[in-house]
Amino acid sequence: MPASLRRLDPLLGDAVLRDPDIAATYAVDSSYGASAPETFTVVRARDTQDVVAVLEEAQAHGIPVVPQGARTSLTGASCATEGAIVLNVEALRGIDIDPVEGHARVGPGVVNADLKAAVREAGLFYPPDPASADTCTIGGNPYGAIWRTWDGGMNWTSVVTPATYAQGMIAVDMVSVNNIFAGGGVTAADAVILQAAMS
Repeated sequence: MPASLRRLDPLLGDAVLRDPDIAATYAVDSSYGASAPETFTVVRARDTQDVVAVLEEAQAHGIPVVPQGARTSLTGASCATEGAIVLNVEALRGIDIDPVEGHARVGPGVVNADLKAAVREAGLFYPPDPASADTCTIGGNPYGAIWRTWDGGMNWTSVVTPATYAQGMIAVDMVSVNNIFAGGGVTAADAVILQAAMS
């Protein structure tokens, strides 16, 4: 049993996966040839407090964290690494749309197609259309654009990317954690603030 699992188990209860066969399915994304490392821990965050608990534990013990959504990436960006905590945020699916300001506050686990449908009902338009729109989650859209995996689909250009629409991310500021933006904002955050274009 990984040390991180022993430490996180009393803090997070059933958010920590204990079944090694199920955990192995969270160790890889859709990239070709991805395989699970020998030792890793999977936490399926239920709320922001779970995200904070994981990142505090990782920070205190120098454990790498791999933020993860629907595991649709073809680049290996959401694959577990040896000794890491895989922080799955699929359950963080809140959508709060402000049609007057043209903004949406979106959990990183919201499926891209679900957001597109929700903003369309509010008279707005969210342009990304990756091939995996029916399964990929919003948390990866700005991340992919920033790291140049260009996962926005045909409605994006080289100038207007998913990152252009991400106006802010509510993030836990932990500079030593793996997979973070230069300013310390972790990609697996409570919400992504998106600007939706008027249709």
